Amino acid sequence: MRTNRFSKLTLLAATVATATLGTALLPAQAAEPTASLTPGTAISTKYEQHRASGESGFIGSPISDELCGVSGTGVTATGAVNPGSLECFQTFETGMITWNGLTEAHVLKGAIYQAWLANPAPLAAGGTVNTTQPITDEQPVAGGVQQFFAVANGGNGVYYWSAKTGAFFVDTGTAAGQYYVNNGGPATFGFPVSDVHTYNNGSSYLNTETGSITAHFDAQGQIVTGS
Repeated sequence: MRTNRFSKLTLLAATVATATLGTALLPAQAAEPTASLTPGTAISTKYEQHRASGESGFIGSPISDELCGVSGTGVTATGAVNPGSLECFQTFETGMITWNGLTEAHVLKGAIYQAWLANPAPLAAGGTVNTTQPITDEQPVAGGVQQFFAVANGGNGVYYWSAKTGAFFVDTGTAAGQYYVNNGGPATFGFPVSDVHTYNNGSSYLNTETGSITAHFDAQGQIVTGS
């Protein structure tokens, strides 16, 4: 069932630990006896599809009810603002499903879910990694997976994971991150072995399996690599 309204994604109910979608939502250690799906919602439909698919990384049973509210700004795949967007999420034993009317429902699971929960790093275009919302499910790429994220009126990027490297976030608001994603990503450079880092002068670098990418934006906004 759906319970508890939240404003700007912050839960207001005193009976639920105060948290923000994408910020420090630590997975519960045991299922709540009363936690259940809300029949007919996008999240429950997505969950049933996920369970029936047989895909790896099943997220288990619900450990919270579906939590919904109207946020101050919604999020789109391009980061466009949509005031007053209804947003919902539900936490499961090993993952989460998020939904809003602009990006639909998506599953967070496994190493990407854990990395996303624990990553408060700021994004170049605004917001932080763990305030982004998934705008796709996980997608296979080069022997691993990728999942795209965005935050309203702010930054966006991609989580990449492989069994060898683990999960790392590539901020596409940075020159190095944008260069990596636009030029083949893991198929060209291998998987990231770090998040993107930014120097004080504005240039950025990303460490990958095949080496480091260093880049900056010039005065015209074009990417210049190697410095």
